[in-house]
Amino acid sequence: MKRRKTHARAAKVRLYDLYQQSVQEPEADFRMIDRVFRQHFGRPARLLREDFCGTALMACRWVARHRENRAWAIDLDPRPLAWGRAHNLTALRPDQAARVKLIDASLFGAYGRLYLSGPEAQIDAAREAAVRALGNVQGKEATKGSGH
Repeated sequence: MKRRKTHARAAKVRLYDLYQQSVQEPEADFRMIDRVFRQHFGRPARLLREDFCGTALMACRWVARHRENRAWAIDLDPRPLAWGRAHNLTALRPDQAARVKLIDASLFGAYGRLYLSGPEAQIDAAREAAVRALGNVQGKEATKGSGH
């Protein structure tokens, strides 16, 4: 029984490592991002938002490239995020790791989740503005049998 658990744990760790090796090539992506962003904006990109980031490898490599680079790594599955935190984020220097924000965007319930990031005062102001805006939404009341 112990042997089976050990193999399962090893396979799980290897899964994300293999994923990174077979699917991701951050340096190639960075070359394209650098070229296109500079073409359109005349300056280097400094903030990367990596949606469906999996293990956040790209976000971690992004912040390691330049001291001003920051990254948001967002995923719906907490398992690869946790692996990325344990293996990729911890491989960074503390000043680099501080510039990566790992975001678990798991959806719960019928309405999902709203994620706000920033200083507490800004989050409070954004929340109040969102509540006010939602309070002003007008619509048609659902009728019985309408599926709503």
